[in-house]
Amino acid sequence: CSDGSALVQNYSEYNSEREVNFEVTFSRAGVAALSTSKASNTKKKAAKAVNKASKAQLDLDKVAAALKLSTSINLSNMYAFGPDGMIKQYTDVRQIVSDFVPIRRELYVKRKQHQQDVLSDKLMRARNRARFVGMVADGELKMKDKSRGMLEAELQGL
Repeated sequence: CSDGSALVQNYSEYNSEREVNFEVTFSRAGVAALSTSKASNTKKKAAKAVNKASKAQLDLDKVAAALKLSTSINLSNMYAFGPDGMIKQYTDVRQIVSDFVPIRRELYVKRKQHQQDVLSDKLMRARNRARFVGMVADGELKMKDKSRGMLEAELQGL
């Protein structure tokens, strides 16, 4: 707060691996400063503002500014590695997007094709295994008294 008093009285962390959760308890002066109602410097008016703030909502923009939850980013000096691997200056965020969207799309297409190839191989193996089990069960394929090499040669011929 501007008068030197603490804005936050206490806080508790209830974080997990998947969720960030803080409970913040503001001081009376902090509630008065962050409420949507206008507070003044006098103690009487500040106490009235605290009472009103407990019933009213806190101004989220004031809370974010007071807790430094947001910052501004200077976009006039943006450098990044371009599609060719060289450092390039960008004047607009849309330039970065236009440079990298085609590259990402190409990588997504390659990834999808690879996943399809892997799944096709798994499907072919599963079908061949099912066919093998079916042939053995139906008596079309005799495994008794055959060496592994002979059995593999017979399966190759099918």
